[in-house]
Amino acid sequence: MSSAPFIVVKDLVKHFPLKAGLFSRAAEKVHAVNGVSLAIERGRTHGLVGESGSGKTTTARLLLRVIEPDSGSFSFGETPDVFALGPPELKKLRRGMQYIFQDPYASLNPKMQIRGIVTEPLRYGEGSSRLSSRELDDTAAGLLERVGLSGSDIRKYPHEFSGGQRQRICIARALSARPSFIVCDEPVSSLDVSIQSQILNLLLDIQEETGISYLFIAHNLAVVFYLSDYVSVMYAGRIVEAGPSKVLSSRARHPYTRLLLAAMPGNRSAEGGAPPDSGEPPSLIRLPPGCAFYSRCPQRSQECAREVPPLEETESGHHSACFRER
Repeated sequence: MSSAPFIVVKDLVKHFPLKAGLFSRAAEKVHAVNGVSLAIERGRTHGLVGESGSGKTTTARLLLRVIEPDSGSFSFGETPDVFALGPPELKKLRRGMQYIFQDPYASLNPKMQIRGIVTEPLRYGEGSSRLSSRELDDTAAGLLERVGLSGSDIRKYPHEFSGGQRQRICIARALSARPSFIVCDEPVSSLDVSIQSQILNLLLDIQEETGISYLFIAHNLAVVFYLSDYVSVMYAGRIVEAGPSKVLSSRARHPYTRLLLAAMPGNRSAEGGAPPDSGEPPSLIRLPPGCAFYSRCPQRSQECAREVPPLEETESGHHSACFRER
């Protein structure tokens, strides 16, 4: 594994316009992602954590160009900017980037056999014409066995599997294109705790075998710390703290990260954090002029109300966006 970043995202911005109302002077916007930057090394996992509505999934969808960014850049391996690619070039690159969805019940077509679901990225990707039906069946069976299922399951349908088994099928589908980067968007949040650990360990085993890089999105810090090498904490469309997983779990600097730590079972007395009932996130339509966490922060000052704190390095590899914690 190389220490140089394999994936670099800089200043990613996405605002969704709202239709102007009858008495509105101008259409308003939802400021979903506001200048997000992150880097992922080859064979490593970058965790992205935050409350619902913080912009995590929008960030993931932007990277895979399911939606288009307003601005920003995204380098992927030897591709200097994925956002600058036209449709033909993007189609060639897509097999290298795959997505594991949050809900395994909604992300599998109930009318398709498992063989078709797992091999779909191959049948519609580059070079698909070279694969026979027998080869696709053999590939599907091998992938199912790789994720802990039986190769004989390729003729079954999604309704014949449990939630954990369905998520294994989703992982097999993502692996079929032999990607070097997978976005895992809350892949265990809908599963029982006992099944969650199985899926997380499966992802770790696959990474060790293949050197795949993950962007792992979740709102559960315990899950993120378990799987991730590096973690970025997102709040109201911005990264407010980022650092190695072990550093953030023991020496978090930003009050919002401490709030998340305080909300973890067994860790409700994290020092310096805001209490778990410290209010609601701000509206993404009308963001406050200063720090978005100002109204909930126990350490706020007048400076925080006037300016947005920049994300600055506080120690090697550890960054925080807080005027009071530098």
